[in-house]
Amino acid sequence: MKVNHSIYPSLFSNNRSALILLSRTDLSIIDINSASIQLFSISKKELIQPDIARIVSLELLNKIKFSKIEISEKVMELGISYSKNKKGEEISIESYIQEVKSEFTNDLLLTCVNVSEETELHQNQLNSSVQLRALFNKLEKVQEEERNRISREIHDELGQVLTALKIRIALFGRKFTRLSVDEIDDELIDIMVYINNTIKTVKKIATELRPVIMDELGFEDAIRWYVADFSKKSAIKYKLNFNPIEIRLSDDLAFTAYRLIQESLTNVARHSNALQVLINIKSENNLLKIKIADNGVGMNIESQSSNNSLGILGMKERVNSVNGKIKFSNAKKGGTRINIDLPLK
Repeated sequence: MKVNHSIYPSLFSNNRSALILLSRTDLSIIDINSASIQLFSISKKELIQPDIARIVSLELLNKIKFSKIEISEKVMELGISYSKNKKGEEISIESYIQEVKSEFTNDLLLTCVNVSEETELHQNQLNSSVQLRALFNKLEKVQEEERNRISREIHDELGQVLTALKIRIALFGRKFTRLSVDEIDDELIDIMVYINNTIKTVKKIATELRPVIMDELGFEDAIRWYVADFSKKSAIKYKLNFNPIEIRLSDDLAFTAYRLIQESLTNVARHSNALQVLINIKSENNLLKIKIADNGVGMNIESQSSNNSLGILGMKERVNSVNGKIKFSNAKKGGTRINIDLPLK
């Protein structure tokens, strides 16, 4: 690139990119623009005798040195390097270098662009992709385990009950003509017991797949039933405050809220070592607000985004599906706090 001295000062000084003009012979700094001073947080003292080795990272300096022989008037990309400015902030810098010729000199122009935000965004996207992939694999595994469990229950429980019912009816049919009216009544009562057991088994499997009680009694009664059942099975005491919800919940929102409470209490039982849990549910400012607090050991807040916390990640995804918000925190006196806000409209 050949320098036009009539426009050079303006283009160089006012450029938004960080520009540093270097001597090709010893890489000493000939000129530096204000964008470079801001990007690298160069002090006034350093500007008196600026040294490229003190401004850019060793990684970028080595790239400049190694590429110096091959540099021509064509722009050479040096890629992204990582360094810290004088404030101690880590920055990602994308750099380019090219030969700059004038009548008397043959220098190098280093262009640096701060791409920290783009790099961080890209890293966040990668992390999110990894987490979602892990969550997908986890859900696939959970679904397969659920299919196997249901298959076993149908075979072991429902299958056995139906087989016993079939045998009972077959035996009844063979001796029906020899039985008295009272004996027939007794036989029918026994068969009804088998039928009722079959119905109970079917309801049990169906309830585990979807809380039928929500369809029959509504969201509030379903939650009251589940929390009481949870306490009975886990021996964890509970206190449930359920303020009246004036707006009828949609099926999707009610099911989401039910599953979030279910997953939260499952985590309490598995990880908290808690003796008591408090659940507050109310509607306020067009939000269904759910607060769950236990008196257990608390949780590692920093591990929330890790791939090992797939249960938490699944809860976050469930909340995001209805444009809600969820926050995990530890109480000063111990225990975990979960605050969930789900929009009612």
